[in-house]
Amino acid sequence: MTLTPDARTALWGAVLALAGLAGAAAAQPCPVAADLDAGIVFSVAGGEREVFRSLGAGRVEAVYHYGDGTQSRAVLGQGVYLLDRADILDGRILADTRMRFDFPLTPDRMPRPLAGGGWTVRVSVDDGAGTTEEIQSYSFGPHTEYTIGACSYAMIPIHLRYAPENEGLLEVLHYLPQLGVAYLARSVYGGSDERYHYHRVAPVAAGPGAGPAYGKDEP
Repeated sequence: MTLTPDARTALWGAVLALAGLAGAAAAQPCPVAADLDAGIVFSVAGGEREVFRSLGAGRVEAVYHYGDGTQSRAVLGQGVYLLDRADILDGRILADTRMRFDFPLTPDRMPRPLAGGGWTVRVSVDDGAGTTEEIQSYSFGPHTEYTIGACSYAMIPIHLRYAPENEGLLEVLHYLPQLGVAYLARSVYGGSDERYHYHRVAPVAAGPGAGPAYGKDEP
């Protein structure tokens, strides 16, 4: 059958319209701060992902899902400052991997990063075998725009250094004020320089299965 020019035009119009509908269905919304209650998923190439959820009272839970099925869990004051960290196996927090970080301020009173500012604080660290103290120094860089997949956000880079232990360690966090969370983007120590990249961000409802939150009553 030979199509007339008008018929070809109509056919291609229908194809393009269907493609547009399919693209719209496949497109997923960029998350906003309100999505933190249910969860926001940051995905890494290869299937790994990190899920952030609000625990209330200035605390955010971040659960990292590794490719081998294991997980690690952190609780972050103001979505930035590490309060608690542990590994997870079969849905249970492994107590012998847990570390607690005691700050002089409650999570809801910790400073939110502001461009050009900083915070130096003495922190008590309990690894289960004993307690030590360290100085954590946060340096907040200038605002910039950062894109993850199809979503663009304002971003404040944070340089985090430690003393007296791990004085050669530099961690770089990316803080996204519009979401209220920060994630580790780079770790420099000795001759190593590890960088971490997320290629997609989405609300939990639109992302891959995120699994449960752990311990809403945790610190």
